[in-house]
Amino acid sequence: ILNNIVLGSIISLILYSTEPKEYSKLKDQNFKDCKIFLDTNYVFSLLELHSPEYNKPAIELFNIFKQFEFTICIFNFTIDEICRVLNRYGEEAHCYPSTLRVDTIYSSLKRKGWTKTTAREFISNIEEHLMKKSIKIEQVLNTDISYYQIQNPSVIPILMKYKSAQSLIAQKHDIAAIEFIQKIRGKDVRKLSSSIAI
Repeated sequence: ILNNIVLGSIISLILYSTEPKEYSKLKDQNFKDCKIFLDTNYVFSLLELHSPEYNKPAIELFNIFKQFEFTICIFNFTIDEICRVLNRYGEEAHCYPSTLRVDTIYSSLKRKGWTKTTAREFISNIEEHLMKKSIKIEQVLNTDISYYQIQNPSVIPILMKYKSAQSLIAQKHDIAAIEFIQKIRGKDVRKLSSSIAI
């Protein structure tokens, strides 16, 4: 998450550059055909489920995406991942005091006063929450992510180097996102405006 915030800040700094020449160059680029696919943790922050220091930069970056007319999307299996995490809140909530901050989504929800019922209601309305933000849902996977067959198994050890404690289902989610974005792109690209999917 910290890495995402730093990268978001860098992007924000570039896009909000006070030098008119640099800014106008960016404005002239066409990002309308470029889809940005949102990650689970980013969506938590965008929907203000994390702490304010995560939520605020996520919302600022989201507004920049909209300003530059990116098409903002989410994979249907990412929605399932969000629901899976939130559904576990009922089992995990008792581990977190409402007065002490721990850097997890469950601690944040506990401090917001969420109950198991709140989590279930949020899950049942997740599509509406995303549509209110004009986030398009990409239906690409017709089965549960646990049945997803990884196309390039050589990615697994690379991912494990950065996320050693990640569960198998979360790992499959991340690799599926990478592989579907590669399919959408169809080729390697050198420029952000030509990338089609990020």
